[in-house]
Amino acid sequence: MTTILRVMLVYFFVAALSGGIAYLGNQLGRHVGRKKMSVFGMRPRHTSIFVTTVTGMMIALGTLTLAAVLAKDVRQLLAGTEELERRQRELSEQVSRLTDTLESGNLIWGIDQPIFLGTLPPGIPAENVEAQLRNAVARANLGTILKYNEMARLKGKPGVPADEVLLSFDSRLLRELADRVRNSPEVFGLRVVAGRNYLLGDTEPLAVHFSLFPVKRVFRSGQVVASKIVDPHHPTFLMEWYQFLEEIKQAALRAGMMNGPDGGLGFELDSETMNSLIQSIEVEPGLATLEAIARKDMYQSSSLELKIVVRPAGDDAARNGRSARAQVR
Repeated sequence: MTTILRVMLVYFFVAALSGGIAYLGNQLGRHVGRKKMSVFGMRPRHTSIFVTTVTGMMIALGTLTLAAVLAKDVRQLLAGTEELERRQRELSEQVSRLTDTLESGNLIWGIDQPIFLGTLPPGIPAENVEAQLRNAVARANLGTILKYNEMARLKGKPGVPADEVLLSFDSRLLRELADRVRNSPEVFGLRVVAGRNYLLGDTEPLAVHFSLFPVKRVFRSGQVVASKIVDPHHPTFLMEWYQFLEEIKQAALRAGMMNGPDGGLGFELDSETMNSLIQSIEVEPGLATLEAIARKDMYQSSSLELKIVVRPAGDDAARNGRSARAQVR
């Protein structure tokens, strides 16, 4: 709507200016004709033609000037296309470099890509807020080390030690974030974001910045996130088990939880825990109910931390259930 109004105003002013100049030119031409005035020694008829010509030139110049005042693109066009061409070349070079980087497969993090997603727990003592933020950066650094070393392994290149510092940040920003959290009753999600493209083999630490945003609670502690009835003695049992794990993640996403930097929700069962759960399901004499239960209050930016409870289908007494804690990456 704003653009339409601006265009209408430009048309109105151009029309008004052109009409005004044309009117004045006409009046001046008539006056010259009646008085039989002469300019530059020309005959009156030629003088009238000259006045009309000058009026037309003034209309063109006035229209162009007004358009330049009201429209940035016109000003740039009048100033010349060299600056625009230079900027286009720079952008083309940046796109080319980024394309080469992606094709070479050496990109660890892209510019503005989230490295870490987490939640600042509610009720943190004021003196501990900055420590929580630094802990988030430390976890982002660990995630960067793991990703760096995995890519280095695939490329046959040397990795980095587990205690290497790959990220850098402005401590002043942490203090500003800490002040904001201390002065607000809201629960905040936190993203640690890459400040530039970070490549395999970079020797300079990656400068990061922070994104702080309010989040809502998605699950309460003890709330059932997803449930499923399975037949442990049916040939399709294992397939139903893996479907249940996928249903847990989809239920969490529908409820509003956010994917982390790796595209997941931070929920994973190690092989030992998974085998233990499968064995506990298989000993049930009939149908079994699987429930994924929140181990704590979880917010939109939280990792998905659950316990899986197995009990006979139709048995509402959870005391007979068996549970295992989910491992969180």
